[in-house]
Formats: sequence, structure tokens, C-alpha cells
Amino acid sequence: MVSKILRGYSPQDIPVEIPDRVVFSINLKKAQELGLSLSPGVLSFADKVIQP
Repeated sequence: MVSKILRGYSPQDIPVEIPDRVVFSINLKKAQELGLSLSPGVLSFADKVIQP
């Protein structure tokens, strides 16, 4: 969608696109910097966990 807008298409003329898959990633370093504590349940739900 962004590439179409950058090529000059009007956003109102671009149909809504639904992704085939959504990836849930957790960056543990950033979570720690933000003072977030994530439970093991949340971590197990993630598709990708980025270690510090």
C-alpha cells in the first residue's frame, strides 16, 4: 500500500488489504528499557522473541 502511495496513487483509490498472516514479535531489550515485565504466557504467544 505504501509503495502505491509513493508512486502517486491516491489513498482513497487504494482498496483495503487484509494481511495473510500477522507476526507478533517481542523485543526484550526494548521491553526492559520501557520498564515492562512480560509474563511467560505472553512470551510463549509471540512468534518471535528478540533477545537482548
